[in-house]
Amino acid sequence: MPSLILNGNHIAARRKSRRLILRRQNDRHEEVALQEVQIAEIDRATIIGPPNVPISILQRLIREGIPVAFISEKGRWYGTLHSDSDRNAARRILQYKQYLDPAARLTCA
Repeated sequence: MPSLILNGNHIAARRKSRRLILRRQNDRHEEVALQEVQIAEIDRATIIGPPNVPISILQRLIREGIPVAFISEKGRWYGTLHSDSDRNAARRILQYKQYLDPAARLTCA
């Protein structure tokens, strides 16, 4: 269950097709590429502090059924956005099946 964690006010996220492009500002206020993430590979997102995340990205995550949690820089939980429909039902069923399998639980642990 991969989590996307965006932490800090020097992080910026942009969307390109079905990927998120993550960048960080360096000391000269230039954006430096950090990573590209496939949206389909994200199970949940956590935004800590004030990173630059456009509303269009939040909307895309919600449409994809990916919950987004908001936490202050000091660790205070503000809340979570999530859609009212679970579009990842097949994934959830697989997770429950794996939970019921003792060997799979041991491997995960």
